[in-house]
Amino acid sequence: MSKKEVFEKYKELEDVSIQNEDGRRGIKSFVLRTNPLSLRLTNGILNYYESYAIRYNQDDIKEKKPIDLKAHFKNKNLPLSVEIGFGNGESFVKTAEKHKDINYFGFEVYLTGFAECLTSIGDLKLENATLMRADAKEVLLNSVMDESVDAFNIFFPDPWPKKKHHKRRLMSADFIALLTDKLKVGGSIHFATDIEDYAEETFINLSGNKALQNKFESFAPRAYNRESTAFERKGILKGNKIFDLFFIKK
Repeated sequence: MSKKEVFEKYKELEDVSIQNEDGRRGIKSFVLRTNPLSLRLTNGILNYYESYAIRYNQDDIKEKKPIDLKAHFKNKNLPLSVEIGFGNGESFVKTAEKHKDINYFGFEVYLTGFAECLTSIGDLKLENATLMRADAKEVLLNSVMDESVDAFNIFFPDPWPKKKHHKRRLMSADFIALLTDKLKVGGSIHFATDIEDYAEETFINLSGNKALQNKFESFAPRAYNRESTAFERKGILKGNKIFDLFFIKK
């Protein structure tokens, strides 16, 4: 099957950002960049999409169709950890390999990273990993039940360093409130960045949510309870300090 035929079959992979009722797209924490997929990644989508990814198109989001994030997991009774923006999936896959007693669900909007992670999961036949290429905020807001997730991980999201772009940053107070609604009591939000002002801003927003409690007095130990990521290593090479935050729902 050609690349063109693959994308014809999975058209929802082409657009992950729905329009508002007025026809405009709201402020997003990402800007999509399209790069051609290699033959290996094209075959990864063809061979593994049905088994390790959940199809969720724009009509589902608009209609607020309920979704079961555990639909593809072999053992649906395991705790559910959701990672938002897993990049190329390196740390996501390593974590799922290491912790078979937890189900890992990953959201990613960038097609190359999504395909890379999907291919790795399929090659390893991981039964505790499932993906979706979609805007996590839209899916959580419209289609995921409250108090259904055990953990949210957001590692090194786009920092939007220019001040005029800070409104695009993912970890706003409103988004943290949404994550908190979806968390079970005792569930966690783990955030990491190498951008100091983003870390401080997120610390304020997490601390300001009365339903959350910091597991530590301030920042968590670096790389607390997580694998290293490619973005983290790039930040270290630049001389940046790494910041982790770990909050728990009361």
